[in-house]
Amino acid sequence: MLDEDKIKNRKFINAITPYGPKIEIIQKNKVISSQPEIDMSEDDPTIKNMLLCGDGLFNKFTKKRCSVGFFARAKNKTYVVTDEHCRDRTKREPSKFLQLAWNSTSAAAVVGSMLTFVGKPYDFGLIDTSNKSLTLKLLPSVRNTDSKKFRELNIENAILVSTHGAHLCKSGYTTHVTCGLIRAFSAIYMARSRVYFIDFILTNMLSIHGDSGGTTFRYSDLNSVILNGILYGGLGNFATLISPIDKILEYTGVEPITTNSTNSAI
Repeated sequence: MLDEDKIKNRKFINAITPYGPKIEIIQKNKVISSQPEIDMSEDDPTIKNMLLCGDGLFNKFTKKRCSVGFFARAKNKTYVVTDEHCRDRTKREPSKFLQLAWNSTSAAAVVGSMLTFVGKPYDFGLIDTSNKSLTLKLLPSVRNTDSKKFRELNIENAILVSTHGAHLCKSGYTTHVTCGLIRAFSAIYMARSRVYFIDFILTNMLSIHGDSGGTTFRYSDLNSVILNGILYGGLGNFATLISPIDKILEYTGVEPITTNSTNSAI
């Protein structure tokens, strides 16, 4: 909980104190990510694009940047799973998302629109890729192109890590691949509007604006990973919240697409 929110949340704190929770009081994050202007030049047919887990997503209406969590299937459709708060919550019509590659300020290929979402108390949504750009291919691997040797990490499976102190990593648009340790399970986040979200995994991996929705995973070897969920948000390297994979699959009804389940791009 942010230090500046202690007073307005005093009743909530008093109510849960008898249950012995560990409440983290932190100073407001000072990390400010640069937000360069995004050039939106859709659908250059001469460019063949590849979208990986951890790549950027650009909301054409809100200009918000988020990240790809993972690809999934349900009822013969293919979806990008990411955070629901990446959409435009002020409008009823679907939010359209464009591809935003790492280290790029040019959003080009259409990924799709977020048509369905779970809603409170969870924060994950599905982007329908039925109308994606014809040149855009979905590759169910995790982007790790800062590494010279292991630039794409194969997704072997989707299994929730359930051990305190376990090592977890994420891939996201802004800070790329970073890792940290699990500090707690069943964490609750209360927004200023008194809306709350539950069942998060609390870690100390680095994340800032633009990483929301990114892939979270653990390594099984140097070039293979186990999918663990998607990143909700964080405060630098002090606290990062993860939506666990079991809740995502339970409430959306999708099946994750792994590298083992398909031999090529989608």
